[in-house]
Amino acid sequence: MKHLIKLVVITVICLSQWSCNNDDDTTSTPSETNSALVGEWLRSDNLINPNIEYKITLLDTDGNGIITDLQITDQGTISSANQITWYVSDNMLHMSLNDDTEMTSTVQFIDNEKIILANISDHYFIKQ
Repeated sequence: MKHLIKLVVITVICLSQWSCNNDDDTTSTPSETNSALVGEWLRSDNLINPNIEYKITLLDTDGNGIITDLQITDQGTISSANQITWYVSDNMLHMSLNDDTEMTSTVQFIDNEKIILANISDHYFIKQ
């Protein structure tokens, strides 16, 4: 009987060790997130009103980028472009505008073509 109990305990321990798998870790590294974020991101309210165009362009993984804002009104076109530097840390996107304004937001990927930057906009962004 002692041997049967020992055998059962050893079997349970072995099975519990083998069932552990590091595939459960779905967090991405900062460099993977940086690479996935590089590109031009158009805010989705452009789909509702094509006269509004707000884009965040993250040019490279070295942290260079541009934010552009374009609005077409009856009075004319209003636009701006600001150079930014950016980086990702702990799933947070940190952007510094050329006027020393700091913007920080969580990054949530809806899929490879859409992200939510909750602290920056109520609208999601679409990769162009």
